Amino acid sequence: MIRLSPAVQKNRNRFDLIIFDIDGILIDTGRSFPMAIMQSIAKYGELAGIPDLEQPSQQDIAMFKTVPGFNNDWDLDEGLLLFFLQQNI
Repeated sequence: MIRLSPAVQKNRNRFDLIIFDIDGILIDTGRSFPMAIMQSIAKYGELAGIPDLEQPSQQDIAMFKTVPGFNNDWDLDEGLLLFFLQQNI
């Protein structure tokens, strides 16, 4: 079953084609995931009452991605968060 958002359902007659870019060939998401990781760690720090929690750099993220087990963005986000939290102790 295909589920469409209300906005797509409302406008579906306007579309001739929907393209899914599952592997990132058509749209480069290389910079958006690191930005999302940085923003999620900043938000966690804010919610946890640690507004000055150090943020990972693009270089930190690239370095973590070379470590086995951290190529998945969810795992990478959690690993970086724990790394920067322990530095804040």
